[in-house]
Amino acid sequence: MKKKRIIIAGVIVIIAAAFFLFSRFMSRKEDEEDMLLYDGGGSEEVVVDLAVQGHDHILYLRKIKLILDNPTLGDVINAVNSEDGGVDIRLNDRGEIARIGEEQSNEAGRWQILIDNKSVQETNVWNIPAQDYQGATLLWE
Repeated sequence: MKKKRIIIAGVIVIIAAAFFLFSRFMSRKEDEEDMLLYDGGGSEEVVVDLAVQGHDHILYLRKIKLILDNPTLGDVINAVNSEDGGVDIRLNDRGEIARIGEEQSNEAGRWQILIDNKSVQETNVWNIPAQDYQGATLLWE
């Protein structure tokens, strides 16, 4: 009788483990289907969550997977700009955000860069490295 209980408990543990692994695999697969993929033929894979918060609403919110060598926030912006239906992000010649959609940086307001909800002093997006599972926010202020 004791041996039977051990066998039943073992089977239940195996089934639970299989269900857990299957559900993790399926949720990961769904996440990848919703991601914007930007393959630059590099050796590094980085997933970045990008949010663009305009004056009074969110303009863009998506997970972006970059396959590049040494990816930067500039590469994330290129991925968004290359997507049909994405928000239009324009940079000036210094790599700073000049305009997103209709909001143009000027005396009245500017685009601020936040990485993991912390303000970044660097304004050149090509100098801001993109790291795996990083949150990047472009915030109109």
